[in-house]
Amino acid sequence: MKKLLATILLLTSTYIQAVPFEIKVHDELDAEEGESTFEVQSALYKPNSNNPSKGKIFLTRFEYAYGINSKNEVNFNIYTSRQGGDTYVNGGKIAHIYVPTHDEDGIFHYGIKNEFNTVSLPYQATQRYYELTPIIALQFDKTRITFNPTIDHYFSGNTDKTTFSPAIKFAYEIAHETKIGVEYYSEMGSVKNFTSINKRPDTAYLVLDKEIDHSLFQVGVGKGINSTSDNWVIKVMGAISFGR
Repeated sequence: MKKLLATILLLTSTYIQAVPFEIKVHDELDAEEGESTFEVQSALYKPNSNNPSKGKIFLTRFEYAYGINSKNEVNFNIYTSRQGGDTYVNGGKIAHIYVPTHDEDGIFHYGIKNEFNTVSLPYQATQRYYELTPIIALQFDKTRITFNPTIDHYFSGNTDKTTFSPAIKFAYEIAHETKIGVEYYSEMGSVKNFTSINKRPDTAYLVLDKEIDHSLFQVGVGKGINSTSDNWVIKVMGAISFGR
């Protein structure tokens, strides 16, 4: 019995502060009008020192997106994870993205993403929630700043019904279709009572983005900011577009 309880505690605590399945600052549409995009994002990370688990965790997100028209996209995601030799299917989501301005001249760009998530982790209650992500972007010559002030509303699996998780990205074009940037993800907790800064599991990333024939590839290395953050994260993403 003690061994069973220890195992449950180990697995539960491993996922409490886990890296999210989607580590992405949303900006443009992934799929153009009438086109499809297949995206895979994988992340390998080591939990923080307060976590009894010493092993690494590997997360993967598979996404299929379709461009309804020049301003709207719908996508479907499946989440999987691997830890300690075991592989799990952890749920997924359906999302809609609306971006009325993209790929044109101008400083200010905006959009919005709506999604419904179901996430099931070992020995934890299944989380079902609605996520609203405004997209705010500013373009200055070769520099682009993108802000996602995300709000999650939980229907189950979380005592904090509504939480705030902002993300921001600064990207600079170092060559044609090649950008280097910094991403910052914060978990501020309940909108009624934000978590103190030193207890938020925030993570900062250095990323490299490369676009080839409307397909996007990204590699990034992240480091936790606080003691409650995960030690380090390596993420790789590829989004390949297909014609009509």
